[in-house]
Amino acid sequence: MTLPDSIHPIQPVTRRAILGALPVAALGATSAAALGADPAAMAPPEADPIITLYQEWAEARAQWVHLAETSPSGDADEPDCEAAWDRKEAALFEMMRSRATSVEGIRLLAHVMWEEEGWTDAAAGDLYDDPSQYDALRLLRAIIRSAEGMAA
Repeated sequence: MTLPDSIHPIQPVTRRAILGALPVAALGATSAAALGADPAAMAPPEADPIITLYQEWAEARAQWVHLAETSPSGDADEPDCEAAWDRKEAALFEMMRSRATSVEGIRLLAHVMWEEEGWTDAAAGDLYDDPSQYDALRLLRAIIRSAEGMAA
């Protein structure tokens, strides 16, 4: 099979080709700066702090629930249980002070709110008979579903 004149086989990369391309590569970087591109904006995004805080919160919460349910005294005032609660609360308050930088971070914040104030308490019968009857909880559920769709 012969190739058309406009298609040439790949040539081996030589030192001369690399050295000849360096000024063009440098021109690309300086052109971006000359056009006013912010180098910080071109840098890869930093990890969302909410994701790490959420993991800390979820682990401490799961440990607290486990310790509270299995406490020999039937009391959540055991030192290990209180320590898990304190770690959960510390992560929660740090999330409140932090700003999500990704859709996943927003989804996790909404999930924490749902767990702390929404369905969990409603299911326990502490606040509402049926959380689906309350607009704020329905909107929170919509935020979580929307963020899940965007993060996927």
